[in-house]
Amino acid sequence: MESIEYYIDKSLEMKNGSVGGSAAYLFDDVALVKYVLSTEYGKARANEEEIAKIVKQKNEEGVRTPKHIAIKREVIDDKNICWVLQEKAVGETFTEYAQVYSENVAEQLKRQYILAAAPSRHYERFISDICSLFNMGLELKPKNFFYDINEGFTIIDLLEANETPINFNSLEEIVRLNALARSVFNFTCVSSYNKYATDEQRELSRNLNYKIMLRVLEAMEKVVPDFERYKRWVLRKYSQEELEFLKVNNYYNGDLKLTLEEKKYFWQKINEIVNTCLIKISNGEVEYWEIEANEIRIALSSCGISEAWLYSDDNKLVPSDYDDNYEYEMSCSDMLMDKCMELFNIRLQELANNSNNEFITRAINEMEKKKKHQI
Repeated sequence: MESIEYYIDKSLEMKNGSVGGSAAYLFDDVALVKYVLSTEYGKARANEEEIAKIVKQKNEEGVRTPKHIAIKREVIDDKNICWVLQEKAVGETFTEYAQVYSENVAEQLKRQYILAAAPSRHYERFISDICSLFNMGLELKPKNFFYDINEGFTIIDLLEANETPINFNSLEEIVRLNALARSVFNFTCVSSYNKYATDEQRELSRNLNYKIMLRVLEAMEKVVPDFERYKRWVLRKYSQEELEFLKVNNYYNGDLKLTLEEKKYFWQKINEIVNTCLIKISNGEVEYWEIEANEIRIALSSCGISEAWLYSDDNKLVPSDYDDNYEYEMSCSDMLMDKCMELFNIRLQELANNSNNEFITRAINEMEKKKKHQI
């Protein structure tokens, strides 16, 4: 292996081999990545040195993410540049498995067959690696992970220097793990808008996609301790079509209605979300309008509560009263938001009655203005 300066010089005569994002120059056993940022915004890849140390440690522990071998920084004109020399990821970038609009439909189906038949250890290693790299700024777009039929998945492009692994006792983090793991099948199904595909090919692709989905879920069960605690909350994140496939294939019994214990937990989480929002208001972190527009909605989704509402007998809306499932789910979401905001407003008023906090006072004023506009 040569010095990083050697590879930088060579790259000046090479084509960019990246499939998106920062430029990358590919050699036999290493890749040179060029991160660029305007100097007015600071340093490119500002925490790369810390990331490199953590990645080295994770790699040596068996996590499939390439080591960062060398770093060089320079400023040219108004550009801050960070060169990173790293091991070359094994296999093909997952963009090769995500050609859902390709005219070569047979090739895309072949790729799906490969994933559907992949060894269980590949999926289990992938889930385990996500858990280990969980707080390192994972963005599992197809360009950010690779697949090799012999070695399995490799994750690249970590953005944060945070080596803290997943917290297996956090529903929010398990729900996020599921969202990240879905990257393996979210991008592989032949699109229903692919003009080159026949109806039979689209149906075949959809079934293969569901098989890959099942492989991922089975791997999560193996890797996540006591996954049964979260399984039903995770499954409520899946579409009715996906759930039907899982039911037919005996992955679950088809009943996701909230149990009494789950209902208690459901309202406990609602109270936690409202209390967190009240703290943010009290600290001046957010404005009143942000609570309804962003904070509560995001929190409800992040722990699967918004989806769980569809399976609660406290929800009296009926799907048959709506033109389609999307309209029904949006109405359910709005109803739950109304309940959360009602609770938030009551708690906010209680705080205001016993506090001179300027941020609470401002929030109360915003709340009153909104009520007047609604009349």
